[in-house]
Amino acid sequence: GLVFGKTEGAGADINYGKSGSYVLGLRKKRKVTNALAIGYDVSYSRTMFNLQQNSSKIFPDTVLHKSESLFDNSFQGQLYLRFNVGKRGNHIGNFLDIGFPGDWGFEYRHFYKDNVDPAVYAGAERVHVRNRKLVYSEPFKYGFGARLGSNRYVLYMKYRISNMINSSFNSNYPELPRLLVGLQVGLH
Repeated sequence: GLVFGKTEGAGADINYGKSGSYVLGLRKKRKVTNALAIGYDVSYSRTMFNLQQNSSKIFPDTVLHKSESLFDNSFQGQLYLRFNVGKRGNHIGNFLDIGFPGDWGFEYRHFYKDNVDPAVYAGAERVHVRNRKLVYSEPFKYGFGARLGSNRYVLYMKYRISNMINSSFNSNYPELPRLLVGLQVGLH
């Protein structure tokens, strides 16, 4: 999936072409009628927000790097309603899912890399830094989602209602984009 939408507040501009998400999970459903089913899915998700390096940057600090990203590793669960469209026969067919996902972000990472002077860093030309246990991240998130599918191919949209950034840590921190849009391929 790809990240869409604006950052809420200044200081954390996103490189949209380099920011995105991948998800690996399991989905189950139970038929209610020919046109309606209920279901759930559980998954692992890794979302990356690649931060632009410019003079207006304040998140998570004002230091400019060669490249910088924030990673959200989460376990997700979702309850959904499936509306089946048309004849299905002995295959999944066409459908629309409306759901309510919740995430537990078990690990956030702030990653950056810089080119450095080899004389100062014992011959190293590049420095990679990974910061973990970030105090400005919210561990639990929720929102709503929709999927439009045809057999194994699904176009999905997920909108996060809750905040990802804890504004009580720093009230100047902007909120990162809330919308993910992508393609899922079923292995069935």
